[in-house]
Amino acid sequence: QYSAARNSAISSFRNFRILVEKHYRELHQVKEYAARMKLTPENLNEISKSAFSKTASDVISDRIILEAKRLIRYSDHSIKEISYFLGFPDPSYFNKYFKSHTGYTPARYKEMENE
Repeated sequence: QYSAARNSAISSFRNFRILVEKHYRELHQVKEYAARMKLTPENLNEISKSAFSKTASDVISDRIILEAKRLIRYSDHSIKEISYFLGFPDPSYFNKYFKSHTGYTPARYKEMENE
């Protein structure tokens, strides 16, 4: 029984990761993914923690930040354009979000990458 439950959790986590990969630009909240998976946010968090030792929110934000870093480093888009591309309604919110996850503003991150 434990094995079946574990396999189910791993399968659910895999599905969650696929959804994040497809929708990280428009869906930023655990409840949005949980609803698509017909789970509660709490269940999705438990699955994520047991399968990956990270909260569902961390999985989502890690993907958003990874893409933000790629775009800042390798594209010619402005921070404002990147923030809209990643689904943030306001560039100042994107700045705060990025800084809270990396310790740097997007502009400072770009400067550091260009040094």
